[in-house]
Amino acid sequence: MKYEEVKTEQEAIAYITHSLLVSLAKTATLKRRSKSDFRDQIGTAQNCVNWMEKFKINPHNTVVYEIIKEYKGNVQAWITPKEKEEPVEVTNIFKTEEPL
Repeated sequence: MKYEEVKTEQEAIAYITHSLLVSLAKTATLKRRSKSDFRDQIGTAQNCVNWMEKFKINPHNTVVYEIIKEYKGNVQAWITPKEKEEPVEVTNIFKTEEPL
């Protein structure tokens, strides 16, 4: 799902949830991360997936679809294999050449 495709409140929730899950998948591969922050992110993502199911928000074209279909809506089960994947290089997107 792309930002430009969002037309309704339901699609906005789907987009935000998808974005959170993609970020969570990247964080899962990092060698150095705060375990408590990561656990909190998983909890937030699980709440989002639960709400999408509860309010019958269409998960089509999002990671949520995979989580619901293949992992019965369980974010922890979905993220666990991703923790074993190769680390993702993270750069500081706020780094600038000039002081702010």
